[in-house]
Formats: sequence, structure tokens, C-alpha cells
Amino acid sequence: MATEKFIFKTPKGDVVPDMAVSPYDKKKEKIIRNIQKKADKLSKDLIAFKKELYEKGDALYTEKLNNKGYDEDGRKGNYSLFSYDKEIKLEMNIQESITFSDEINIAQKKLNEYIDDVTTGTSSDIMQLIHNAFKTKKGRLDKARIFSLFQIKITHPIWVEAMELIKDSIQTNDSRRYGTISLKGKDGDYNVIQLNFSAL
Repeated sequence: MATEKFIFKTPKGDVVPDMAVSPYDKKKEKIIRNIQKKADKLSKDLIAFKKELYEKGDALYTEKLNNKGYDEDGRKGNYSLFSYDKEIKLEMNIQESITFSDEINIAQKKLNEYIDDVTTGTSSDIMQLIHNAFKTKKGRLDKARIFSLFQIKITHPIWVEAMELIKDSIQTNDSRRYGTISLKGKDGDYNVIQLNFSAL
């Protein structure tokens, strides 16, 4: 088999004579370029498989709904499908990216007003919960902590106003669909077959 030949160029595009390239650089060039070709093929195969997974999964789920009398053709939502023996699970999930507008800052001020207004009757647990809710990580608010405030049943008008401001501040920027395939292990738990679709 003939040895694969490469044209060696500098980063500026100048061609380097073959005799000026070391055996190590020739070996490195062959390995790196072959790895890149395999990686490119794998990426294209994953993209094609992702398309097949979503299309066939959605079609099966739509058929399931139609068989039960629901007319939701084309629905794209969260669902799970299992093999007959329940050994294989196919899941589709939608994850939405949620941020908060400037109203969240006003809501925080309102909650501070609430604390000042009812300090004597406010438990330290609620005060700590409010404090933790507005802590940031890498400059971003934790939506789970913010949403936990809705679980507190307080009817004070300032609190109610603050909750409405939080609701108004919620912004859904985009959403991603995640498809996963899992196999049931000996312990009964499902183990996901690792396919990093999220970047494709």
C-alpha cells in the first residue's frame, strides 16, 4: 500500500518541502488527520441518528396518543417509551432556558420591604430563604431558589406584589430537546447510553 502523502504548509500557507519535515511531524500529521476524519464521520453519524431518534420517537408517541383518542399530531413534548420487556427506555425531554428581567430587582426590594414591615412576626427561616433566593452563582440567579418562594403561603400585600413581580420577570429564552436511550441494569436502575446530542 502506498504511503499517504501530505502537503505540509506553515500557518501562513507557505508550502514546506517534504525533505524539510521531520519523521515525527510526518507521523503526527497522519495520525491527527486520520483522527479528524473519523471524528467528522462520527459527528455526521450522530447527527443522522439524532434525527432518526427524534422523528421515529415522535411518530411512535403520536401514534400512541391517537390510539387512545387524543389528536395531538406533531406534538413535541416530554414522554417516555419502553420496549415490551421494559429493558429499554427512550425518553424525550424539553429543557427551557429561563432568565429574569429587571423586575426581579424590584421584587427583591419589595421582599426587603416586607421583612422591614413585619420583622417581629417573620421567622428566621423565611428571612434566610429570601436571602438565599437572591444569591447569584457566576452572576446568575438560581431559578429553583427563586421559584421556591412561591411555595410560601403568605397573604401580606407586599409579599403578594413581590410574587407578581417575580412572575412578570420570568423570561423563557429558548428550549432544547434531549433524547436519551437507557438500558435497565441488574440493580433495576436505567443506565443512559452516553450520546452527547446537546452539542449537535
